[in-house]
Amino acid sequence: MKHLLINSLFATGALILLNGCTTNEVMDSASLEQQQKQTYADNFVKKYGTISPTQTWDFTGGKVSLGTRASRGGEDISIELVDGLDWGLEESVGEGNKYAFTVTKNLAIYNDVPLKLPDKVKHQGESAILVAPSNDFYIYPISCQGQWTHKFYVRVGDAEPVEVYHKFWTDYTKPYLNGMATNSSVKDGVLNVTKRAEMPGVHVTAPTGTPVEIYLDKIQNGSQPMTSTVTGSAIVINTDARPEGVPLEENSIVQYIGIEDRYDYDLDYNDMVLCVVGNPDTPPTEKIIDDKYSIKTNITKRYMIEDLGATDDFDFNDIVVDVTENTTETHHRTYKVDSDGNKGELITDIVTNTSKTQKAVIRHLGGRLPFTLKIGNTTIDDITPQLDVDVEITKNVSGWIPDRNNVSVEVQQKSGAVYTVTFPKAGEAPMIIAVSPEQKWMGERKSVPSSWFYIPE
Repeated sequence: MKHLLINSLFATGALILLNGCTTNEVMDSASLEQQQKQTYADNFVKKYGTISPTQTWDFTGGKVSLGTRASRGGEDISIELVDGLDWGLEESVGEGNKYAFTVTKNLAIYNDVPLKLPDKVKHQGESAILVAPSNDFYIYPISCQGQWTHKFYVRVGDAEPVEVYHKFWTDYTKPYLNGMATNSSVKDGVLNVTKRAEMPGVHVTAPTGTPVEIYLDKIQNGSQPMTSTVTGSAIVINTDARPEGVPLEENSIVQYIGIEDRYDYDLDYNDMVLCVVGNPDTPPTEKIIDDKYSIKTNITKRYMIEDLGATDDFDFNDIVVDVTENTTETHHRTYKVDSDGNKGELITDIVTNTSKTQKAVIRHLGGRLPFTLKIGNTTIDDITPQLDVDVEITKNVSGWIPDRNNVSVEVQQKSGAVYTVTFPKAGEAPMIIAVSPEQKWMGERKSVPSSWFYIPE
């Protein structure tokens, strides 16, 4: 693959680097390395066009995942109230001048959820935290009922809790839907609506792994506070019903969550039901046990490396290596406690321990030149070079800093000289690029497409 015609780089009588080389020979080696890299850079520009001085070569966007979940990573926290679920309610005056309504949209949810969470049928819920996935997601309150009033909050990370809605009615004879009248009267056959259930949706964007709380607070019997003031105990409902009229990509995942408004009551978990929509992933849950929970995340980057065996080869497959950092953060929560020992408002949620492990998996070898791969503090020098071979060689590493891309390779050229290839700075011609681990490498001598790079016109 990499047959460099080094004669063109050496003047007649030029010195070939051997063991025991002189100072002039070392200088010649450094000069030849610089010439070779410059020729590579010139050919790169001929192939792909002028490089912007701000062009960077990490195309992962801070690749973060939860298990197999992929991420853009790095976003700030955003909690935005959006339109709630539309049931297409048609209001009317029913028999005996009683208020009536007809549901014309989202009938699958309307019909299925009550079957999954019927009244007075007990379930075993659990206290859990949601964990922000790789993508943004939506939370839509579907229905709520019960004789207790309450407020529903969403809290993301350390941001202030956002009040989504206030349930001020105490009619538990039926579940109320968004937009449904909660206070109405009929006079002379005319329906007069004075109050409605206002339950907007919530659009959440947060860095992967951020804790997300959904809970009821300010639970009261009419105007009287109840013993239990905060509840986060919930149950996930299994149903294939999918919401209509909301942002929903083809591969979106939808899950439903039921929440109980008091720990010591009927435990049917239908006092408030949520629909969570992720494009594509919904937040996974992490159980809270003894006021502690752990969040596991990992960041993976695939480095694709050219070994400078040729200056016109841009297949970036001489070494393909995935580097992963697994992180576990243990959180501990503290609450206000009343005189009876009941938990109240959350006071703190702090990380008490963080552990990390790192590993590298070499996936492909595409060159015949011997090399030493350096990842963070780890040197890997026992890999036999091979031409166009898929491999799976796993090595434990340490000291890798994902944001700094501290990966390099020392390659022994046919001349005997050792050239060092480092992750490029902005505006430089790259000999190493970072891509997502889903990106497949190119075939031998097949240059990566220009669409991989941002090259200004």
